[in-house]
Amino acid sequence: MLNTATIKEYAYGLGFDIARITSAEAFPEAEHVIKERIAQGLMDGLPWFTAERADVSCHPDALLPDARSIISLAMFYLTEQPTGENVGIGNASSSRSGCASMHAAKSAVNWKHASLLTQDAW
Repeated sequence: MLNTATIKEYAYGLGFDIARITSAEAFPEAEHVIKERIAQGLMDGLPWFTAERADVSCHPDALLPDARSIISLAMFYLTEQPTGENVGIGNASSSRSGCASMHAAKSAVNWKHASLLTQDAW
């Protein structure tokens, strides 16, 4: 039987550091905060961060009407502490050094693994 523990175990086995599962219900509080921050200009410079996008991203059923759950996975990029004279200087996150790890993770979780999640037991 496919359950939360099985999904998390599978994700950890693929190398993810965090695996969380929640319902696919709407996120009205997040939608309110996102739209408020957009109106305040706090998302200027991010042209893709729009109120219309919040309408969709905060309502999973708008994108996937039959979805019952959302699975969120995370992988720590920073595996070694940066050293040298430029530590702490600049705009780029030090996590950018782990981009290769993210690409490997994306390769590990591909459509062939989606069949695990289509079982009726979930």
